[in-house]
This record gives sequence, structure tokens and C-alpha cells, in this order.
Amino acid sequence: MAVAAVLARTAATRSVSPLPGQARSRMASFVQTELGKGKLEALSVPVPSHDEQERIAESFELLADRVRSLTTRQRTASREAGALWQAALNRAFGSSS
Repeated sequence: MAVAAVLARTAATRSVSPLPGQARSRMASFVQTELGKGKLEALSVPVPSHDEQERIAESFELLADRVRSLTTRQRTASREAGALWQAALNRAFGSSS
């Protein structure tokens, strides 16, 4: 039996809508439109100038360097915090070895 038929039959026996309003509206928004080769070829995609692309790439490199630096600092701080925690536990409860 088709899903729609099962939903309709269930709705009839339980006096409920086959799909709640929110689900029905979501399904309606998933209408597929045709996007063929011609429409794709007709699209205009702006491309920044070469100088602007280089500037953008340089900005991304600076950001990537900053992320690498912060990641290294975070790993170091995490290791140090772990060592401090272990030292505090050893001091409070004695060495585990």
C-alpha cells in the first residue's frame, strides 16, 4: 500500500490530518525545479580581480597562521593544566606510584 494511502487511512480512522501543518508546509517548500545546462550557462558568477584574489588569499593565510598558533598554545596550556592537576592530586593524596 502506498505511503499516502496509509496516511490517509490512518487520518480517517483517527480523525487527524495525514500530515501536520508544519510537516506539510516543509514538504511544499521542497519543490524541485529544473536547472538544466542552458540555465547554468546563463548564470553570471562574479569573479574578483587577480589582485583582490591575492589579497583574499593572503588574509586567509594570516588567519590560518593565527589558528595554528592558537591551537599550539591551547595544546600546551592543556598539557600544563593536566600536569598541574596531577601534581595537585599527588600533593593532596600522595603519589600514585
